[in-house]
Amino acid sequence: VSSVVVGVAADEGNLLFPDYLAYLESALRVEDQIFRMTRERAVLYLSDVDATGAAEVLVRIFAEFCDEFPTADPPEFAQRMLEIQPGLGPLSVKEVLTSVFGSCDTVH
Repeated sequence: VSSVVVGVAADEGNLLFPDYLAYLESALRVEDQIFRMTRERAVLYLSDVDATGAAEVLVRIFAEFCDEFPTADPPEFAQRMLEIQPGLGPLSVKEVLTSVFGSCDTVH
């Protein structure tokens, strides 16, 4: 079964992003993980899902977060996914981080 690594980032000084990371952490399954790298960057590991399933989960959680923390303008966070197929072989941390933070797409 596939797994997905997701890089999530916000602009420097974004005041809502730490709350979003805390919300993500509380909403993820026990087998999923969140690794906070800096105040504005984190890596999520979503096990036993493909990229489509991971995107659905993240869209749902983001919508729930926006409902819980309403703002005048929707928050903007960037994310990029890397789907890891079974049998792919070892990946270096550098390969993964470059893939998920190399060019982030903004999430609204």
